[in-house]
Amino acid sequence: MDGVERQWEADVVLRDGATMHLRPMRPTDANAVHRLHAGQSDSSIYYRFFAPRARLSERDVASFTDVDQHDDVSLGIFSSALEGGELVAIGGFNTTGPGIAEVAFYVADSQHGRGLGSVLLDHLAGAARDVGISHFSAYVLPANRKMINVFKDAGYRLTTELDDGVIEITIDLRSTDQSWRVMVAREQHSESQAMAKLMHPRLVVAIEDKDTLLAEIAHNAPTVTTCAEFDSLLDIRDALALVNVPVDQLAAEITALGERGVAGAVVYSGAGAVSGDVALQLWRAARSAGVRLIGPASAGIITGETQPYVTLQAPSGDDGLDVFVQSAEVAAHLFDELARADLKVHSALTAGYRLDISGNDTMQYWAANPRTQPALICLDTIGNARKFVRVARHLATQRPVIALITAGTAREKVPGHMVTTSKTDPQVLPQLLAQAGVIATRHLPEMVQLARFAATKIPHGGRIGAITSSEILTTVVRTEVTREQLTWAGVVPWRLAAGADGGDCEAIRQLDLNCDVVIIALTAVNAVERAHLDAAIAALTSVEKTAMWVAVIGGEHRAVLPTASGPIPHVDDIGQAVWLLSRLIRAADRRSEIESGQLVDYGDLRPADARALVRTYLHTPTDPTEAARAVLATYGIEILPHRSATNVEESVEIANAFGYPVVVKSQQLSLRHRTDLGGIALDVGDSDAVRAAVARFKRRGEQSWDIQPMAPTGAACVIRAIEDPLYGPVLSFALAGDGEEILHDVSYRIAPLTQLDAEAMINDVAASVRLHGYKGVPPLDVGSLAELIGRISMLKDDIPQIAAIDLHPVIVGTTGVKIAGASLTVRDNRRRDDARRALPTPQVGPRVQQ
Repeated sequence: MDGVERQWEADVVLRDGATMHLRPMRPTDANAVHRLHAGQSDSSIYYRFFAPRARLSERDVASFTDVDQHDDVSLGIFSSALEGGELVAIGGFNTTGPGIAEVAFYVADSQHGRGLGSVLLDHLAGAARDVGISHFSAYVLPANRKMINVFKDAGYRLTTELDDGVIEITIDLRSTDQSWRVMVAREQHSESQAMAKLMHPRLVVAIEDKDTLLAEIAHNAPTVTTCAEFDSLLDIRDALALVNVPVDQLAAEITALGERGVAGAVVYSGAGAVSGDVALQLWRAARSAGVRLIGPASAGIITGETQPYVTLQAPSGDDGLDVFVQSAEVAAHLFDELARADLKVHSALTAGYRLDISGNDTMQYWAANPRTQPALICLDTIGNARKFVRVARHLATQRPVIALITAGTAREKVPGHMVTTSKTDPQVLPQLLAQAGVIATRHLPEMVQLARFAATKIPHGGRIGAITSSEILTTVVRTEVTREQLTWAGVVPWRLAAGADGGDCEAIRQLDLNCDVVIIALTAVNAVERAHLDAAIAALTSVEKTAMWVAVIGGEHRAVLPTASGPIPHVDDIGQAVWLLSRLIRAADRRSEIESGQLVDYGDLRPADARALVRTYLHTPTDPTEAARAVLATYGIEILPHRSATNVEESVEIANAFGYPVVVKSQQLSLRHRTDLGGIALDVGDSDAVRAAVARFKRRGEQSWDIQPMAPTGAACVIRAIEDPLYGPVLSFALAGDGEEILHDVSYRIAPLTQLDAEAMINDVAASVRLHGYKGVPPLDVGSLAELIGRISMLKDDIPQIAAIDLHPVIVGTTGVKIAGASLTVRDNRRRDDARRALPTPQVGPRVQQ
């Protein structure tokens, strides 16, 4: 099996949350095909073959099992990855012309209704894109409504035609916003169903070597030392097992649990003691047995039900937060902080080494069970980063998602964790979180403060008003509001010395109606004011509120001030209060953008041509600039032509052919884009100017240089895209020059992008003010620049084998953009996440060192 075929192999989650194994079919699967066919009804056989067929011929079987897995592709779904797993579905396609293939499915009657057809279509579409197929055709009998619905529900563009009693369906496999959303929704449904079996188990059983760790949390559950000791009459199918046995026994115990039909296991054992070999062995045992795994080194879960299964003390409650944490140590500190802030936990999951169940799975479950309380995520490692962005983005449309990413996450290997790391700019991760609408935090106290604010009320605008006890406090609040670029909506004074009558309650009500947030900033500075402070607080908190209120009161130590209309969060510092509010306000704005965002989509793209070029370049080295010119052209992107010269006469001849003005560029990388260092001669208007520019280059010792047509006046920008082993297709944008090279004023996004993502990517760069009209300069064509970013994102999303694209410089004028330099390199990359739904797999070999 070659590299591409290995990429097609995956563990998949069905509509009901069960797991199965998908892989390319092999000649040795012939008997499995006969067994599948023998169990089919007459109607299923007729729908597949358009004729009765009591037994398949050897030629029929070979069409399923003996294929080249390129022009003809055949994938099977098996009940298990183990040898002897039952074949339950087959799907395949046969290439019938350039870029088109005929697709067909054969699903066991016993498995109908579990979503196997849609899983096969997802994976076959991905395989088709890998081999240059952009369209499927399918021939379906009108009575075969289930298969017709598989195609219709996939979200792709379809055309249908009825001919001689058969429906011919043509499916455009190029992703659309609708197909992407359908894929995300199916993925979310199946994965949340799998999580529901763990969060709401029918039965809980405990297995441990000593009656210590699990005794308190599983006192109502059957407890034994090994799975074999359970009475064979005890039905533990779909149970959740709490496991605390020696590490070297874990794989055997999980295998035994799978044989008894257990749905999942929380593995407490293994803290600091799971080597790569043991981890890989445990992962294989769990997948082969069909057991979903939380851990090892988990601190347990809180299910939101009456019985939590955690070893840590957490302040639980139905109206609490939802929490995902990797390490038990971070969980212990977090639960302590939550208790001090008087915040409850509704559900929690600690993943430990996160071999199977991850933050992505947990967020899928939360998204399927909507609540308004914030979701907290603490990560030590990032597994499938691209999927994390996608899933978190969906969850963030429902409620605030607050994340703590520990130092070194995604960049440093964590002992025992089987994950990939990245060498890209450390700013990529926080910017990807922002793209997903996640609020990133620096430490636990900050996370808990944000959670406390968000749990109270979410401001949906930036109008900030204040009730203050002095002009100095008013000045401080107004200054902080201005610093955070929020809107100052006014102040109502409150004279503490006058007690409960120290303020105009009607003015306060009016301020509340005209604001999104009201900050109460009171400080008693003498005995009289201190005597009246409690009365003032009582009077203020009794006001009926429509806006979010936040208190900053000197001498007050409560985390919240209880009122009849809900608690008011309290903090110790005005600057901190405004900063926290600005984070929530911007996150709310981002959520609105995410909800309304549509993926960029252009009708003139030719992905099949681009893939064909890239496949050629993988085996035939090509000049990076010429490769860029050819591939980018298939996505509607043109590069200004250039030619190299080695003497004056040749330079003048080239310039005359292009037409004036032209640019003369150094071929030295350190000078090529630097006008300040003499690396570029711009606006060269005639042959004499060409001669002068060439003379300067020759005096510097240069032997050759490039001539290029002069782009219209504008701002020089840099657009790059890479295939990162962790993040996948990462795009970056910057204005060219010292801002990018020295100050690192660069924005990042991960494909696919919405139109709003592309625009935000530009505006996130501090120097982008130059593009919108700066110091009297006319505004530049940011819309065309955003379209170029969108086209690059689609190209990079479609073809992971493009290792890097570099557009430098991109000249943005008042109308349109021109690309003056570009390069493209290819590599035989294997992306971890695309449109195919699959469970994660370890990203390194078994030799992970502690």
